[in-house]
Amino acid sequence: LGVELVVQVVGWRSEFVFGPDRYWNLFDILIFLSALYQVVDTGLSKFSYVRAIRFARTAKAIRALKFVRYSESLQRLLHSAWPIALTLFWTACIMLICSYIV
Repeated sequence: LGVELVVQVVGWRSEFVFGPDRYWNLFDILIFLSALYQVVDTGLSKFSYVRAIRFARTAKAIRALKFVRYSESLQRLLHSAWPIALTLFWTACIMLICSYIV
């Protein structure tokens, strides 16, 4: 994550701070700093380092959602899949309730 951030700063230069994606870049910096703080704070123990990397990867996956607004076909796909996901969620809830009752 740190290497990617450095490459972005070098590649985008002033656009990294003043460009249209400046808020996402700020979000990347905050994720990096929080992961770095967690690693330094816990004394570089292996377990906490793995957790920090996992958090950073999850945040990067969330950042990838910004590409949805650029792709109309992806928007349509997600728009059509949302009711299915909602139905699946409620079905899982009912199955959990039934498994605890029986």
